[in-house]
Amino acid sequence: VQDHLAVAEHRCHQETRCYPGRGGLRLNRGKRALCSDETRRASRGAMRIGATLLFACALAFAGARAEAEAETAEPTDALEPLTGASLDERVHRSSRVWAVLVTAAEGCPQCESMQSLVESAARMSKGLANFGVIDVLDADNAKALALGPTSQVPELRLYVDTGIPNAYKKSEFYRAFTPYAGQPSARGIKKAIYDAVLQDAPTEDLVAGGWKAWASKVEAAKAGVVAVSSKSATTALVAGLARALNGRAPVAQVLKFDPETHKDIAAGLGGLTAAPALLAYDPASAAWQAFPADKLSKAELAEVLAFVGEQCGMDNLETVAGTARASSGSKPAPDAAAGSGAGVLSTYDTYVEAVRRLKMPVVLAVRTAASGGEAPADWDKFRDKAHGTSAHIVYCDAVDPEAEPKLFEEVCAAESAADEPWVFRLFAFDGSRSAGTTRTSTVVKSLSQAKTDAMASMPEVVMPLTPGVFQNFAGMAVQSNQLPVVLFGKQKDPPAMLIALAAALQGLALVGYRGNPDPSELAELGLPAEMTPPLLLAMIAEPGDKPGETRMMLSMYDRLNYGKFSYLSMLSYAFQVAGSSLPEKTRTWIEEHGSQLGISFRDPEGDSGAASGGASPGGATAAGNIDTSLSFDDASVAIPKVDSVARWAELCPDKAESGQMMCVIGVYDGDALNSQLDSQLAVLQAAREKLLATPAGGARLRFVWVDGTCHQEFLGQFELEPAGLPGVVVYHPKKRAAFKMVASYEATKVEKFLTSVVSGFGKSVIQLDAEPTFDEIDCDALRAPDVAEIVDDDDEDDLLAEIRAEEAREARERKEALKREMEELERQKKAAKEAEEAASKKRRRRRRRRKPSSSEKDEL
Repeated sequence: VQDHLAVAEHRCHQETRCYPGRGGLRLNRGKRALCSDETRRASRGAMRIGATLLFACALAFAGARAEAEAETAEPTDALEPLTGASLDERVHRSSRVWAVLVTAAEGCPQCESMQSLVESAARMSKGLANFGVIDVLDADNAKALALGPTSQVPELRLYVDTGIPNAYKKSEFYRAFTPYAGQPSARGIKKAIYDAVLQDAPTEDLVAGGWKAWASKVEAAKAGVVAVSSKSATTALVAGLARALNGRAPVAQVLKFDPETHKDIAAGLGGLTAAPALLAYDPASAAWQAFPADKLSKAELAEVLAFVGEQCGMDNLETVAGTARASSGSKPAPDAAAGSGAGVLSTYDTYVEAVRRLKMPVVLAVRTAASGGEAPADWDKFRDKAHGTSAHIVYCDAVDPEAEPKLFEEVCAAESAADEPWVFRLFAFDGSRSAGTTRTSTVVKSLSQAKTDAMASMPEVVMPLTPGVFQNFAGMAVQSNQLPVVLFGKQKDPPAMLIALAAALQGLALVGYRGNPDPSELAELGLPAEMTPPLLLAMIAEPGDKPGETRMMLSMYDRLNYGKFSYLSMLSYAFQVAGSSLPEKTRTWIEEHGSQLGISFRDPEGDSGAASGGASPGGATAAGNIDTSLSFDDASVAIPKVDSVARWAELCPDKAESGQMMCVIGVYDGDALNSQLDSQLAVLQAAREKLLATPAGGARLRFVWVDGTCHQEFLGQFELEPAGLPGVVVYHPKKRAAFKMVASYEATKVEKFLTSVVSGFGKSVIQLDAEPTFDEIDCDALRAPDVAEIVDDDDEDDLLAEIRAEEAREARERKEALKREMEELERQKKAAKEAEEAASKKRRRRRRRRKPSSSEKDEL
């Protein structure tokens, strides 16, 4: 009854629905007047006049009941008040589901009605979601909500998916929301939240026989949750728990639990005999702890989440992993026990490896007193933006002179009398020094000055390029046995990360920069028109068709594989391409200079170590361990056909040997009567040979083809239809994303499409929720009746003779019928002509008759 009355009250105010405008709240009907008390009273009065007696009684009952409840109800805190500042902290960075009511504190009566509904839904949701309210009349709040001129209030926003860092404002997070569009009722809001939580919940189904693999996964993660239920569907509580954990701990569910059927699961959970149950893995005791069974049915999400956090040793479960911030707004400081990977140097050996061996700039933050905290202010921000500059910390107040005499003497002794808790020392770029020798440093006042001085110490070896000099630039690099690398940017001057890259790769790569290039310059290099700066590419010299001729091939920086541009990602890309085009030069260069860059390398066998240890140029581990030694396809053999589940798992596995592999799937009509199948495969083979000859294509692509008319359900997962064959789709198993070619099936367009995908500029992206499934279908048996009708005829020659005779007879009949039609047409035309001539003669005779003159009339 309460819901229905609230719905009636909500509908009463639809005519006066308000939205933010200049000078306050304007009427939704376009009037400039404010939603003043007089306007609201006039609107209500007009509606009451036309209301029925039943509706008037309902409103009266609602008013009486509201007054009665107001006298007895306690103040509610179901909706958390939010502001523009707390929206990012509490909602955008939270892993919990949020329902935020966007309302106006004044001049909006329907907002009050909607707020009462949301409060009722909050009390009914058992803590499955957090509920908040925010006032748009505050300018800061409206700015944080990104309200437009047509935004309306009240609006209920549902935040289900976790937030992600804002690509443009890294200090903030972005979180997508869905406006509530259902009926204005508490039960409708609750149902919408439950449905959203259950949809695509990040849980795993644990079935009989799967306990061993699951237990290994939990032990590796040192955390895990298992929900056991006698029902056949996931509960909202388990789905909400999985979303709140946000990958910190794997969550599995056992549906329709039976102790006899699920013997391995019951034994692994300590002899579980009944459902429901919820258990969390305790890594300290290596045992599963159960949530109290008598409280599970009425437990709220916050209680279960606290239980999991306590058992698994996790905290900050209200926030997205890695986004918790201190009250000051800065990121958590690195832990001193984290070692040199977090920037903290605690021994002399780590100091030598991280500082003295390098030629690149190093900033050393020396703490002289514990009052300085774990890290200087803005330390993480400095490390993120210090292109090519390493940053490390030494806690001199905690260094024992007896245990680490060399570290104390070389680093801490000079700072013992410092007044400030932090002293910053800069080791400038030094490309002429030998590894391991002593480096001199200077004291700088702040991290910003350290960043500026570090960049100033790097040599500016980036070559500015102008139109028409690309061939000369590439020829210069080839003659000096270096890799030509060019960045096309939007700014006039080269960015700091490119300057650092060129300084780091002196002797291995020749780096150039072209600012604001004209589209014609990119077209001359063979780049598609849709590619716009910034673009990073390397030029690879290959033998031409004639003796002594050299042909330049382009290798594009793939954003899908390397991510956004940064010093480390660009460095990894350069090493990958150099290792493919100049393997011996790259290996020798790494052995001599790799240890001075402050990163480590990985060899093709997977062993990692310092660059000086003779590792191959597989890629910098700090940038993702890109391995150039892998090759997924061989253009010299025919394109394999996927015709079974095992074949699909073999050629395009969900967990490939390298996360950079992508499957190029050609989809065709595989019927034996398709005479164009060979020519269609030849088009894909030609593109295959060209793409596999490039470093990026050879290290990423594997070509297969599928009979699309037979495996139509498989096509549907990539949004393809049999009517659109032939076609090409590229599937990325690691990212579970697919790129569909929407152009016509031609050799040039297929090659252009694949080049754009490998280069990181693929369009028509399809995000898959799960790994594509391939069904076992006997295509020959499926088409057997059609083939047998033609092939298995014993008297095929007679049949063909009869067909030809029938066709000849039909042709004669058509010819005779056409002759008769022509004769009839001629007869009709002749008759019409004769009739026209007769009518014409008759008209002429009538005109020859002379009319009597006026004088003759008078005589008569």
